Amino acid sequence: FVPAGLLGTAFAYNLLIVFRLALGGLIAQGFAQEFCEAHGVERAKAKTAAVFAGIATASAPVLIAGVHNGTSEAANACGLMFSVWMAWRFGREPSAANGKRVALGLLWAALTSWYVAVLAFAHAGFVVLFHGRSVAFFRRCTPVFLGLLFVLPWAIAVIVLLQVGDSNLTAHAFGGGVSAAPPDNFGAADWSAWFGLSGNRDIAILAPFEAGQGFFHCTAVAWALLLLAFLGLKRVAQKEAALLGLLLLSFVFSMGASVSIGGATVPMPYGQLLALPGFSQLSLPFRFGIGVLPVLAVFGALGLASWGKRALGLACGLVLLQLRFFSPASGGVPRTDLSGIHQSQALLALVDAPEGAVLHFPIWSQHPSLYAQRVHGKPITIAFDWASTETDLAFWEAAREAKGQSRFETLAVSAEHLGIRYLVADGGDPRLRGDPHYPFYKAIRTSFQRLGDPDDTSDLEVYALW
Repeated sequence: FVPAGLLGTAFAYNLLIVFRLALGGLIAQGFAQEFCEAHGVERAKAKTAAVFAGIATASAPVLIAGVHNGTSEAANACGLMFSVWMAWRFGREPSAANGKRVALGLLWAALTSWYVAVLAFAHAGFVVLFHGRSVAFFRRCTPVFLGLLFVLPWAIAVIVLLQVGDSNLTAHAFGGGVSAAPPDNFGAADWSAWFGLSGNRDIAILAPFEAGQGFFHCTAVAWALLLLAFLGLKRVAQKEAALLGLLLLSFVFSMGASVSIGGATVPMPYGQLLALPGFSQLSLPFRFGIGVLPVLAVFGALGLASWGKRALGLACGLVLLQLRFFSPASGGVPRTDLSGIHQSQALLALVDAPEGAVLHFPIWSQHPSLYAQRVHGKPITIAFDWASTETDLAFWEAAREAKGQSRFETLAVSAEHLGIRYLVADGGDPRLRGDPHYPFYKAIRTSFQRLGDPDDTSDLEVYALW
């Protein structure tokens, strides 16, 4: 990738995010123009109104939340938007060419994320059920079957990698797949979140001092978009059953496994989805909120089509104004202090040390250990979503046995067998002393060589285990 080579990984990543947001907006704009023209709007007015759909999509808070979280696939509406557009077109004109476009869209959606795949295939199913009745049912199903055929090899490869995958250091058997997410409302949206009245930045934090730096959940929809979509919906609701089905499905799935109504807990379909084979890792139901974007974008454009260019400017301005000042996403990305990593002489010494994997202690939230890896360049034992692997557990069990026998040369042998050559400890982490492995860490400090300048005052310490 040329920008990565010329200007660095950070620039390339930012360029990728901006490109995806812009492309998603352009696809939404094309879809909205065709949608408006299909419902009797003059071409010039449809083209003007479609601009609103593009801007509302590219600036959608649910996508901006993905930017905040660093989850690039969650900041990507391109595959879903294209898939819904092509399926909608197939419902109006069920030709072989349109069927192939649907299958391609389903593949694109599935490659985006499993959340988007569920939404895209569900919408395609709604199209088969509610539209194109002039064509035989099984012929209408052809694009869906073709899409499944495209996706199947990729899905099999993903499942195999999850069962026996590379967790940054060595292969681990996960016992038939990664453990299922708890069937609760972790990561669910709530009623107020849809109207931009709340947003949670404290999901998955490990300590009170990390408040505001957790995984950011946001399903807010711009008020101007909601109003205009309602106006468009009134005009053609009965003709667009598949889009309404996608809207309802996205909303229902985003609410999690249950909702509380009048003090009673009502089970929701999301809980049943989690129970299906291959779907247990869809543990952040708020991400299904992306499914409302194609529907609200085109209905919003239709609602705006009769108001003219001045209304377009006002509507776009209101959407962007709310995103900047009156949205849960307005606060920007909380800053994590990484100065200690940049200034650590120990990490710089680790750069030139012999090759070997690095174990971090204690396990850090927000993954600054992944950032530290950019400094020292060695493999590490944690993965992005798994803070502690079997390798970590095996190491600390060996440390427990070595301390019990007062023979730390056995720990060096065990560490070499596991491939772990260095221990990086953060002495400034407030969780350090409360960690159950802290006694073993203290023993390691007195038994193994410390890298770097002994007079280094930074909090990071690096020890060579063999």
